Amino acid sequence: AEIHYRSNKPLLQGIPSLWRIPWNSQIPLRIMKEELKKYSKSSKFAEVCGFVGYKDGFIFKPVQNHNKEPQKYFSVAPLDYLSFKRNNELVAVFHSHLNIDSKATEFDKVSAKNVCLPFLIYSITEDKFSIHVPENSETPEDKLQLLREALK
Repeated sequence: AEIHYRSNKPLLQGIPSLWRIPWNSQIPLRIMKEELKKYSKSSKFAEVCGFVGYKDGFIFKPVQNHNKEPQKYFSVAPLDYLSFKRNNELVAVFHSHLNIDSKATEFDKVSAKNVCLPFLIYSITEDKFSIHVPENSETPEDKLQLLREALK
């Protein structure tokens, strides 16, 4: 499968502003899994983050981590969140963990509950993904199941 980009302008150091794999069809999520690993490993000193969405197929948008302690936490700009959500179905918030396992931290759990969305987490040291789904999640179960299957 080939990776296509909606924009040729990089958002973050060589990372395309929106990944869509492939255009106008269901994304092979196993490819997204490998690309998220590469994206996470591209930053050794800061957690990376972005949005997994759905619009005629799964898409991923990397966004800048605005947290003052990016080696431990992540924060996204409200405008990035609102802009993505306005134009796409937001399925999950993605971020990496640099030096801890893939389990959701207390900060992750509270944040996921506040935005009513699952957190997709990749641990670089563990080379493992996890999904934390808050009880109040607004993501449809069919989309969550596709993500879970792809991460096995």
